[in-house]
Amino acid sequence: MKTITWSLLGLLLVIFLPATGLTEVKENAVLYKYVQLYPREGSDPYTLYYPIEVNRPGPIDVVVNIHSLQPKPQKKLSHDPLEAILVDSRAFEKISPSEWQKWCKKINKFNPVEYIAGDKIRSWVNNTKRRVRALFGKKKKKPNYFHGQMSCGRVVDGMTDNMLHAVDDPELRKTGGRYVVILRNSSPFTAKGTLYISYPGERSEMDVEAERAMKCHADLAVTDVRLNKNKEITATIVNNSGCGGVPIGRWVPNGPEAITLIATIEGRNYGRTLPSADPNGHLRRPNSSIQHVFKNLKITKPTEVKVTVDASNKLIEDNEKNNSRTVTLGPRTFKAIPKAPLIRMDQ
Repeated sequence: MKTITWSLLGLLLVIFLPATGLTEVKENAVLYKYVQLYPREGSDPYTLYYPIEVNRPGPIDVVVNIHSLQPKPQKKLSHDPLEAILVDSRAFEKISPSEWQKWCKKINKFNPVEYIAGDKIRSWVNNTKRRVRALFGKKKKKPNYFHGQMSCGRVVDGMTDNMLHAVDDPELRKTGGRYVVILRNSSPFTAKGTLYISYPGERSEMDVEAERAMKCHADLAVTDVRLNKNKEITATIVNNSGCGGVPIGRWVPNGPEAITLIATIEGRNYGRTLPSADPNGHLRRPNSSIQHVFKNLKITKPTEVKVTVDASNKLIEDNEKNNSRTVTLGPRTFKAIPKAPLIRMDQ
């Protein structure tokens, strides 16, 4: 199935679900990864693994978008150079839950180019490969752990390849929610592009390289800073982009990767993470805005205040120059103007 994205499927769900159940629908987690698959070595395909943890029934959507093949093919390819396969952890013999957690942590934490090149992680992945059963044999009946396969990877501008699998309750109980997306390159080309996995889970991640490859980015700006009636600092944050918002992979609630919103007063920073300032995720949509009150941060005398969104520069934006606004807030002091002496006209 070609050129189908989860945003379209999500829109259909919103249209056809009863209104009373909309608040119960959880948002899918997303892995958005830059991929670089090197050429095969002999008959051995170059392979990358992406483990995900599904915690409730719902769709797993895998989208592959290859931007380039190197060297550039001299003629139009007669077949897709890559394969994407979806299996669950039963495809790997005797993998313990602790080993699964170790795998998820190592693979999803690193850019694929880095973890394949690293000796320690390469040896761990290679050991895992030896435990893989025969997934790709010519069998009339697919194994229970096999959930989908698609050919992909031809470079056509604007084209994506899509694989969708719905996980129901019985399957979730059998698999324990442990799935693996496998990318294989059996061609003589180096393939570069992006992999998008939407799934019913909690952990979203995004590579910087994948974010750069997005055709549209957010544009956060601080447009207004003032005091409310309680003399608390109040800032208006807008997303000026007409087509892009803050990606869910960057919507990290806390920690060193979180996007921040900071008020700077007399050299001291007061702030919080953007997801906590925008709990409903308005800024993840184009042409959106929020107004945030820095509670109990009051100004009682004339003071210079600077408010900055994405102060740690975690987000790739169309315009980085409008993230701050500096104003002077507080009651103004006025000097009394001395009265001019009266001049009698009759003197």
